[in-house]
Amino acid sequence: MLRSKKIKFGLFIILLVFLCIGISFAKDDKPNPAQGPHLLKSFSFTTQEDLEQWEEKIFKGRVNYEVEKTSKDTFISADSDNTASALYYKIKIDMKKHPILSWRWNVTEFPTKIEGDDLKNTRVDDYGGRMYIIFPGFLPTGAKALEYIWTETIPKGTISPSPYSPNLQLIVIERGREKIGKWVSEKRDLYEDYVAAFGVEPKIKAGAIVFMTDSDSTGTKAQALYDDIKIEYKEGE
Repeated sequence: MLRSKKIKFGLFIILLVFLCIGISFAKDDKPNPAQGPHLLKSFSFTTQEDLEQWEEKIFKGRVNYEVEKTSKDTFISADSDNTASALYYKIKIDMKKHPILSWRWNVTEFPTKIEGDDLKNTRVDDYGGRMYIIFPGFLPTGAKALEYIWTETIPKGTISPSPYSPNLQLIVIERGREKIGKWVSEKRDLYEDYVAAFGVEPKIKAGAIVFMTDSDSTGTKAQALYDDIKIEYKEGE
């Protein structure tokens, strides 16, 4: 298990470095007037081609990410069986314009944590759903990230540094099993969350959106559904 933790931490740093290097080539997207004056980017996953816009970074084995359809809906299904891999999309996001990140997700299976939920315990660092915003830095120690998570028992609103690095701040936005199997919509002001998490105003643009479901730390299984990921700027910004 310790080896798994070292692998995940090492690959998290590699992911940050990789993204930071690549962000200089990321799309400097601007709102598309046809989609609305404030919408920067929108992802609705209706075909496998929509998923192919995203790149994958493997931490420990591949999570099975697939576009699934029901009679009324389409979405991404993330199935983890003792695995951890993330999907990311590089995009420059102007933090001065108070960008709003919104999405919907549905955790259908939580990883089993015999030791219970603990944001500071690397042995249980698995979550049914994670959503990240990456902020590049010139050095690995300068890169930062906000990570929104759905936990079983940690109170909503909790903000805590990752057990791996204070540059990765965890924000609990959903808690408990009462919503398991139900779609939940989220909307976050990235500027306000950055200030709340790091205590300072963001000085640079964000550079990537990342989402992930994992279960490698606990050696169990987890599943979540994701859809309708959007970045838009506040009206008037």
